[in-house]
Amino acid sequence: MTVSADPAATTVDAAGGIVPATTVSFPVSVSQSFPATGKRVEETRATGAVTFDNINNAFAVSIPSGTRVSTLGGVVFATTKAATVPKAVVENPGTPNERLVHGTVDVSVRANKGGPEGNVDAGEITQVPGFLTTQQVSASNAKATSGGSRTEFTQVTAKDVDAAVKALEVEATRAFASQVTANEGVPAGQTLFPETASLGPIAYDPDPEGLVGDEVESFELTATATGTATAVDVAQVESIAEQRLLDNVAPGARLVLGSVVVTRGDPIVTGSVVTFPVTATASQIRPLDADALKAEVLGLPIDEAEAVLDRHGAVTITAWPDWVTTVPTIDSRVTLTVIDDVTPSASPSSLPP
Repeated sequence: MTVSADPAATTVDAAGGIVPATTVSFPVSVSQSFPATGKRVEETRATGAVTFDNINNAFAVSIPSGTRVSTLGGVVFATTKAATVPKAVVENPGTPNERLVHGTVDVSVRANKGGPEGNVDAGEITQVPGFLTTQQVSASNAKATSGGSRTEFTQVTAKDVDAAVKALEVEATRAFASQVTANEGVPAGQTLFPETASLGPIAYDPDPEGLVGDEVESFELTATATGTATAVDVAQVESIAEQRLLDNVAPGARLVLGSVVVTRGDPIVTGSVVTFPVTATASQIRPLDADALKAEVLGLPIDEAEAVLDRHGAVTITAWPDWVTTVPTIDSRVTLTVIDDVTPSASPSSLPP
């Protein structure tokens, strides 16, 4: 027969082969700190001023906004506004005091790229575009440029969060398995079946998605879940098997004391239900009624009386005097004794389920 232990059952159903089972809960909570590996870079561009110098005394030169100037090392700046460099002027022409007065204009500039590389010393910005060179215009910065910076911020990435979730999932599963192995919270007298263990959905605190983008060195994450497993009072399983034997005893028979043997096979787990293949065997005997047996053999020849009684076991008929060949017909002259404490020597028969 089979007996199923079902957490949904509330009472023993001997006819249906069902006993109640207990769902044991295992609360699981694991926490861990994880490093943030992302980076956010914040850069500012250096600013300053460049003096454009025109030695061309024929005409003024226009400097469009965005005109590129640079250092010999390749640090590039651009003008932030348009300007015009006046033409040079010859003073005291034709005299010993003749001199050329350069046309100049100061224009603000900003580094094309952010970072401290844009902070250059005075006099380093000297390179101008070809259209200015051909018009005899040069450039230089009288003061150092400043304000260029690069700052890194550690940041939580989606990859960091995914790795943390996976790690905590492994830890929660391991913690649940450890509790099941330790039989924590299992009612006394019941056997826990680890094959039924099931870990429920895992909740994370804080919400992992909300961690992405946080500018921290590390973050804490906690995983909680509830696992369950089925525990069974196996004595109830055996009781059902014994009851099934009693229900199958032949009419007029009884079980031989001590002959009941119940064997449970390997359990079969389906979800939270545990089903046991069970074999139950016993010996049964039919109690004999001495008066009824005596009535059957009164007046019979002894050999016939032996044949009638032989169906119930070993028979010994003693006649007195010994030459008598027939059982008397008078009840009071015959004594029939049944020896009840004889246990059948045959193997117990398997009873149908």
